[in-house]
Amino acid sequence: GDPRDLHSFPTRRSSDLCMGSDPRFPHFPRFPCVVLAAGSASRMGRQKLLLPLDGQPMARKTIITLGKAFSPLVAVLGSDAALVEAALDGIPGLLIARNAAWEGGMLGSYQTGLKALESFLVGRGPRGSGGEGSPGGCFVHHADMPFVNPAILASLCLAAAEDQDSILFPRYAGTPPGPDAGEEGRLGHPVYVPWRLVPDILALGKGCRAKDFLAAGPYRVLDTLDRAILDDIDTPQAYAALCRAYGCEGEYE
Repeated sequence: GDPRDLHSFPTRRSSDLCMGSDPRFPHFPRFPCVVLAAGSASRMGRQKLLLPLDGQPMARKTIITLGKAFSPLVAVLGSDAALVEAALDGIPGLLIARNAAWEGGMLGSYQTGLKALESFLVGRGPRGSGGEGSPGGCFVHHADMPFVNPAILASLCLAAAEDQDSILFPRYAGTPPGPDAGEEGRLGHPVYVPWRLVPDILALGKGCRAKDFLAAGPYRVLDTLDRAILDDIDTPQAYAALCRAYGCEGEYE
């Protein structure tokens, strides 16, 4: 990729965008977000999105956190869709999309979510016009990354608003000791995807990965020392370790 200086772009007036409603972050722009929640969690051995974190299912915790910064939210379901949808019941502003071909891989869920979000926003005015309700892109996140900090999400929204036509990744700027050494510079999530690239993503074929396409650049970055942009829960070991690291209650030995 060819990351460019985050501060080299003209800043769009905040009045040109929908604004956040969370009282802690009242002055940042609102963007939509697609949440990928369709996988079978084969490495976990059971549906990980239903695992408890502080008394609520993982997917619900993730989406409630994302809702502090993003609106609307589209959750793409696949494996155990009925159970996961039930766990998300009642979350304000959440739209549900189902990827019937979820076993074909994550790309299909990515495409399903983008198409569902497009369909929803079409009735709210032209995309990318700079007017209220028409952001120039959306974020994409994974439902098994529940620890992302709302303050980081707000910072990403502000950064994306500076240039709504460019890809934006959060980038891990720390150099942790031990087994995580070498993770400095890793790109994380959520990633900002401009609408101008959606047709290219929808045209990707089997065997392609949306993240590889986006990381081919050019893209911008927002550096952070918060590892939560990288931390996903794929295995029982990761579930236990991350619950301890983030001080969450869970069901593990």
